[in-house]
Amino acid sequence: MVIGRRLVATVAPLVVGLVLASPGTGRADVAAYVQGHGVAGADATSELSPGNMAPAHGTGLGWRAGGRVWFLESFVGRMSFGDGAAADRAVVGVTGDVGLGNMRLRGAAGIGAMRVRGGALGFESLDRSAGALARVAVAFDVSLGAGFWLGTELETITYRLVPAGGSILDDSAGGSAVLGSLRLAFELGF
Repeated sequence: MVIGRRLVATVAPLVVGLVLASPGTGRADVAAYVQGHGVAGADATSELSPGNMAPAHGTGLGWRAGGRVWFLESFVGRMSFGDGAAADRAVVGVTGDVGLGNMRLRGAAGIGAMRVRGGALGFESLDRSAGALARVAVAFDVSLGAGFWLGTELETITYRLVPAGGSILDDSAGGSAVLGSLRLAFELGF
């Protein structure tokens, strides 16, 4: 959890800067997007280094669908880690980016809800649990043309989960994770 806090302290100023700098970029003021991604979940960024094929929270596939209006963003998505382990999220927050040619650096922060099944994110004892999350992310994307973007994202999430039928005061458990992903997105701007 200390690593997650350090990453947030490092990435948060970048996200704030990108949100403040985002007016005037080449991005549309209103956009809808869908993306597919490969994800690796870890307790620390060092677990996401090349060659480490066994990060703490596993590897998997996911999708995300969302929209942006100016600097506000909302999305829903799923990360599936195999053997029935999955995490579903619904998030609202702020985002901003700076672009140079066909590339962009994007920052995002938000809060939302998460549902975990099958012991995803290391919570085997909290199967079928739900709770709240906070996230901070930074991403780098390259435009492939025709609305397609190829990129990578580094995200840290902090969450508090309660098992089905449990009490938030007695049965909740919290944690944090660092998620690294490679993604392909399709974006329509208005």
